[in-house]
Amino acid sequence: MRTRPANVKQLNFIAGEGEKEIVAGPDGMRRFKEKALVSYIFYKNGIYGRGGPLRPYKLQESKVCVCVCVCVCVCVCLRSNVPCA
Repeated sequence: MRTRPANVKQLNFIAGEGEKEIVAGPDGMRRFKEKALVSYIFYKNGIYGRGGPLRPYKLQESKVCVCVCVCVCVCVCLRSNVPCA
């Protein structure tokens, strides 16, 4: 039986492609599971991320994290009008 690529793309979209992962349960059955999200909390003097300590904004890793978060947010908000590159 041949599968048409359009049908596969539709099924992947419905199943939540990129948002879920397949995991094997204790009974051997495979199920979809939501991917773990990494939460960040922004304060005026630093950022908490991944359950770690407060990291001041003057650290390079904090600057990179904030830059990536802002770029992703802007990209998602403008996705329909401007392609992300």
